[in-house]
Amino acid sequence: MAEIHLEVDDRSRLGDLDPSVAYLSGLDLAPWKSTWERSDSGWTLRFSETDSPRLHLPVKLNDDFQVMLSTATMRPGPRPYRLWLEIARGTVDRLRNRVSAWQVLDFVPSHRLRQEIERCSLEFCVAMGQHRDVAACERTAQSLIDQTLEAMDLAAEEYVAWQRDSAAAGSSNSSTLRGVWLDVERGSPHVGTAAQVADALDDLVNTVVVCPCWNEIEARPDQWNWSSVDERLAAANSRPWNVVLGPLLSFQRSAWPEWLLAQTDHVEIRRSVQRWVAKLMERYAGQVDLVILAEKVNLVDGLGWDGPTRLQLVIDAGTTLRRAVDNLPYVVGFTQPFSESQYRGVDYPAFHLADALLRANLEISGFALDFEFGGGPTDTRPRDLCQLIDRLAHWGSFGLPLVVSTSAEERSDAEWVALRAARAGFRESEPAERPASEETTREVKDDGNENNSRTFELSTTGPGAVDWVQPYFRRWLEILDSSGVVDAVFWSHALDSQGSARGLVNRDGEATHRARVFRQAFGLPDPHDTLPLG
Repeated sequence: MAEIHLEVDDRSRLGDLDPSVAYLSGLDLAPWKSTWERSDSGWTLRFSETDSPRLHLPVKLNDDFQVMLSTATMRPGPRPYRLWLEIARGTVDRLRNRVSAWQVLDFVPSHRLRQEIERCSLEFCVAMGQHRDVAACERTAQSLIDQTLEAMDLAAEEYVAWQRDSAAAGSSNSSTLRGVWLDVERGSPHVGTAAQVADALDDLVNTVVVCPCWNEIEARPDQWNWSSVDERLAAANSRPWNVVLGPLLSFQRSAWPEWLLAQTDHVEIRRSVQRWVAKLMERYAGQVDLVILAEKVNLVDGLGWDGPTRLQLVIDAGTTLRRAVDNLPYVVGFTQPFSESQYRGVDYPAFHLADALLRANLEISGFALDFEFGGGPTDTRPRDLCQLIDRLAHWGSFGLPLVVSTSAEERSDAEWVALRAARAGFRESEPAERPASEETTREVKDDGNENNSRTFELSTTGPGAVDWVQPYFRRWLEILDSSGVVDAVFWSHALDSQGSARGLVNRDGEATHRARVFRQAFGLPDPHDTLPLG
């Protein structure tokens, strides 16, 4: 059993080290099974893998939000690592490596960017020199992390401008497909019809996705109700939009008919999938331009089906679609492209599943990646820009078009002020000292093995808990638009819902702050806004 020892004095900016969040990984980013032992000086991490890992963990960037950062690769051994120094090392390394990779493509960084990179490198040397002064070393390393994240934003800004100039001779017009789900059920808004939602999205998108909900269309065997899909497709096709149908299969339990989930005969489940896809193609193949064959193929917890079972169902669906229509392109979707919840040895990571599907000769036209930023069990944890760009490049190595579905709870300045005020009021109302009963820990067992237990502090901050928020989110959208490997960007939520502010349209049918960010990222003019886009 290999060990890595981490020393940390200032824990104020560390997020909640929950076992479902912080993890070790190798180069493939798939989490490792590991045990954590806490001491007064830090942690000891034990694992059975033979590789040298990096640690992914939540770090608070300010009082309002936290993101996942990662250390550089650490070699197991008795010598302890200073945690903040290793996080800073990993962050600076990602910035330098990413800019170097762009320079191979003839990107020329500005004098300002070169100075920022040099300053970050020198500041890291200063932190290394303070190794024996723990407090000074950690202060310098934390400051360096913040500086490097700002330098990443500058680097991404210059890269986006360079890509757009190269692709369109300075034109600000985007050629990327901009899509959104025309799905009234997802948002439960006050605006009720698909036509009303389509009106609110006019001039904002050029592509819409219509989701056929199997559990609603075939709530009982062989009893079909197509009215909802018919209405949304009619609204979409009445406008000059590209129309996408999908996902035909979603590996979330709520998407499947209850009568089918009660079926224990796997052969019958496969037949039902084939019949469902055939019915969809028979009815809608001539009305759509692209199909999302399946989504969340790598979602382990949804239905309890293992990787080979899910792969077989996707292959059945793809084969059935191609028999029905020979020229309709389709893509296959995955959630959590960083594989946060897919432990090595438990199930196949997303990238491995994608590779297996390509080897099945299914004539897949591309892959759809779900970057739904947040802290939910199937969400993608927010990351620094270089991690996101590196992951896109990794998926781009397949040489197929990528469709990225993304969203975040992007807030306006006024919304942030209100949130801070609410949290300040909550903190002022907290007792000065918590009762002893609230100072608690929990132990998490892996596979029921007592030797694989990990103990973590419970977060008891309640409404004052720190949010998962993607920093520089507009820049992320600009990167998707100009990356050269992403052909379409779909916003995951057309409408605000009761519990989430992620929509481009609010519950009264009006454009939200997120719609403005979306317009700015793609260089779209707003006829109702005279402010500059910068």
